[in-house]
Amino acid sequence: MIALDDDEIALGLYEETFKAHSYPVEYLAFTDGNKALGEMNRCMPELLITDWQMPIISGAVFLERVFREFDMSNTTVLVVSGDDLLGSQRGGSVPYSVEILEKDRANSFERISEIAQCLLKKME
Repeated sequence: MIALDDDEIALGLYEETFKAHSYPVEYLAFTDGNKALGEMNRCMPELLITDWQMPIISGAVFLERVFREFDMSNTTVLVVSGDDLLGSQRGGSVPYSVEILEKDRANSFERISEIAQCLLKKME
């Protein structure tokens, strides 16, 4: 699993959520999208969580590159953002479907927890 966010507190919360469900994969956290892309050259994650607004490269640019450079057919992608991306901004110019969670909503980490449980069931 790869998590990309410029907020280290959020990265820690993602990790704790997956540890709480004993998700048995390596958790890799990045604050720089370029470093996350480099890691994806080494191994493809089952789950990719990315923030939308980041200072080095935005979530939109990061995901455009990810979907252009990698086969994402076996990867679940979550976009987590403090911004409302559910309206006309959803996905921007990126031609794919992802799940968008708003950071400030209480159910965001609940939804990540549900996804962790679903991924564990797939692995059984």
